[in-house]
Amino acid sequence: MRRFIIILVSLLSVVPLLADGLYSFQSLTTADGLSSSCVRCMKIDSKGFLWIGTDMGLDRYDGYQVESMGGLLGEKWQFSTIDDLQEDAMGNLWIDCQRANLIYNVNTHTTVTDVRDWLKNLKIDVGEDVYKVKVDDSGSLWVIQQDKLTYHDYHTGNNKSWRIPSLVMNDISLSSSTATSDGLLLAGRKAVWQFSKATGQIEQLQLPPDMLREDNIYGTFVDDDRSLWVFSIIDEKICRYSMGGKTVKEMIVLPQGDSPDSRNNAIRDMMDDGRGNVWIATDHKGL
Repeated sequence: MRRFIIILVSLLSVVPLLADGLYSFQSLTTADGLSSSCVRCMKIDSKGFLWIGTDMGLDRYDGYQVESMGGLLGEKWQFSTIDDLQEDAMGNLWIDCQRANLIYNVNTHTTVTDVRDWLKNLKIDVGEDVYKVKVDDSGSLWVIQQDKLTYHDYHTGNNKSWRIPSLVMNDISLSSSTATSDGLLLAGRKAVWQFSKATGQIEQLQLPPDMLREDNIYGTFVDDDRSLWVFSIIDEKICRYSMGGKTVKEMIVLPQGDSPDSRNNAIRDMMDDGRGNVWIATDHKGL
């Protein structure tokens, strides 16, 4: 199923890879039923369905056809931009849609719009605060607030909370952040913060000088070896950190192309294929 991820990230730019004849790509477009050709995020769920978030709503691909799932979101959110899709340990789909969190409950086949009440059932009270939810690699939940982090372990039912220095919640990109059972990488417009569950400490990562720009936007990635990566969404720079994420181990800059489009490239996502390869998705140069 990993192949589908590669296909959809590069919907608009697969042609350069076809020239060597080494790969065969299948494309899904609006002609196949996609709500939009602008794909913002993807998630393969535990049942094998590929959920596709676009700038015009939510779709699902079963390997044969694309089905619009916008109706699940209700009239208010049916054609919303979907920025992030996550699946928790119970199989529920968390949908980040235009600053709102929604949950598709797989047991009742209904969409939960009152996520605050859902969290209360897990004994997490966010009140009226701005909050964000990130699902980690074990399917458990991180609830992020201005001055508090709460971890809900679905496997034990236990919660653990930490008080942290105030975060600027509007600067945190949920889709560009990464959650693991060890902690969080929170990506912002001008900084990346690392939180360690073991120590309960949050600190700002020291980014390489070459990546420091006032207008920069960052993305984060943790590979299968648990190495930390940070990439610049707007200027094709990537850094990998040494164990523990304290110092930069290596700096990578994607090669510049000759065309104006290629020179205006941006990194959109990174993925470990489990075979020692890291895939880099871009919006002008394919993969």
